[in-house]
Amino acid sequence: MKRAKGVKKSVIQKQLSGNDYKRIIEGGGRVLRNMHTFKSKLHYVYTEVKNKVALAHHDAKRFIIPNTTKTLSWGHSDIEFYQTDPSLNVKYAIGAINDIAEDTFPENGNLDLLIKLMLEEVCKYWI
Repeated sequence: MKRAKGVKKSVIQKQLSGNDYKRIIEGGGRVLRNMHTFKSKLHYVYTEVKNKVALAHHDAKRFIIPNTTKTLSWGHSDIEFYQTDPSLNVKYAIGAINDIAEDTFPENGNLDLLIKLMLEEVCKYWI
């Protein structure tokens, strides 16, 4: 969920309640609120009423990690990991560790096998 920028502090404090936040999180949608602002153009001062989005369910700037309340910024390297099937994630992790092991210990093939077997055992309980 995101709180839109440009919404006055008094609007947030006086017009938004915990029920608004709860309703948006559970049901989606958005909450609009009126704001009164002073404007000036060529030394002419006037008031203006703006109807702005105060709360919105969809946050286009963050990736929400499935089944959690945590988020990642778009472009983060872990997004690929969370967007795939969990069984593929295990294979992805095993492949990444194998690549690291090959780069670190190119002469020792048994270490690769040992790491792979250990990861497969751990991942049985992880998924």
